[in-house]
Amino acid sequence: MRKILLFILTLLCISHADAQKKHNLSLLWKQIDSLADNQFWKEISPILTKIEAEAVKKDWYDEQVKAFLYRQKVNIQTSDDSDIKLKVIQEFDLKIKQLKNKTAQAILTIQQARNYNDYFITNYYSINQRTEVQGGTKEDFTFWTSKQFEEKIKTL
Repeated sequence: MRKILLFILTLLCISHADAQKKHNLSLLWKQIDSLADNQFWKEISPILTKIEAEAVKKDWYDEQVKAFLYRQKVNIQTSDDSDIKLKVIQEFDLKIKQLKNKTAQAILTIQQARNYNDYFITNYYSINQRTEVQGGTKEDFTFWTSKQFEEKIKTL
C-alpha cells in the first residue's frame, strides 16, 4: 500500500512540475497578447524565441504550432518587404516538413491551404490570364496557373 501511495505521490509531483512549466509559458503568452493588443509587434519576437526554444526542447507541439503561427503574424505586421506573404507561404512548407507530429502537421497544412487559397483569390485576375507552360515550374507558386492552384489546394 505504501508503494502505491508513493507512486501516486511521485506522479502528482511530476505532473505538477510539468504544469508549472506550462504555466510559465502561459505567462509569456499573456505578455505577448498584451503587446499585440497594443500593436507592439517588434517587442513580441524575443518572447516568441523563448517560447519556441522551450517548446522544441520539451516536444510541446501545440506550443510550437502556436508560436510558429504567431511568428508569421508578427513577420507580416513588421516587414517592409512587399513579398512577405510569399515568404510566409514558403516558410509554412518548410515547417510542415520539419515537424514530426502528425497533428501539428495537419493544423499547419490546413492553414497552408488557406494561405494558397487567399493568394489565389487576391491575385485571381492575373492568375486567370496565365496560360499553362509545358514543363513549367512546380516550385514557384507565383507563376502557377489557376489549375495548378486548384490542384495544390485539393491535395493539401
